[in-house]
Amino acid sequence: MNKMHTFFIALLLVAGLGHTVHAGNKDRAVIVMPVRYTVVQFAFDVARIRPVELLAYDKGMGDEPLLLHAWDSAANNWSPADIAAYQDGSLFAQTPKRVFLVGDEADLPAELAAAPAWAKDVTPIGSLKVLDMANAINSKMKFSKREWKRLAARHNLKLHDENAEKRRYGRYGKPGTTYSGPRKVNPLVARFRSLKKDKPALKEAVEEAVEIEDATTETPATTPEAEGEVKAPALVTGTISEPGEGAATAEIEAAMSPDWK
Repeated sequence: MNKMHTFFIALLLVAGLGHTVHAGNKDRAVIVMPVRYTVVQFAFDVARIRPVELLAYDKGMGDEPLLLHAWDSAANNWSPADIAAYQDGSLFAQTPKRVFLVGDEADLPAELAAAPAWAKDVTPIGSLKVLDMANAINSKMKFSKREWKRLAARHNLKLHDENAEKRRYGRYGKPGTTYSGPRKVNPLVARFRSLKKDKPALKEAVEEAVEIEDATTETPATTPEAEGEVKAPALVTGTISEPGEGAATAEIEAAMSPDWK
């Protein structure tokens, strides 16, 4: 009973911080977190600048049941939430796309540790430190410079600008250092290089096609008569007679009388 009473006290202390929760944005997220003052306070600050649903869980002690509460921005208060409704997504008027699960294995209940089927992107955050939570949420939601300053002022965070040197010296870095990032290439130069690179492959493909065509073309068969010079048939002159016809005629003529000749 004392644990449950502490739960409501902690939630009510932070309730006044989250009355400006955004709504209607398509890129919504939900933060599932334990009932820890600094954790809930930071979650409310994130909800001020981004469309975030807030769920707070309390495992209780011993045989006490798991308690889950959702922040109702319309009523500006916490309301009990059904775990099954969270798991199937019916708890939300607009189903969030991202889920941030705050808590290590010892803190996060088994009923909430499993990624819900409706979530497209689940980010576990095993630390309860504000700095770790801020960096983990920023990896997905990409806070602006102004948003970072606001969060840093609220939670005494020290910001380190990793792009300060790049802005000072340009994209190639400080003089004397080796640039390791991608270099921009003129589109026309890139086009020329790609065409030049593809030319040998194109030539090989053409040569291969020619070879295949030569191998598959049938060569017409040649006959001995077709080879060399073609000669016309010899011209036949004179009288055509049967073999032996001349000798027989001479013999008949010799036997005939002079009168018959």
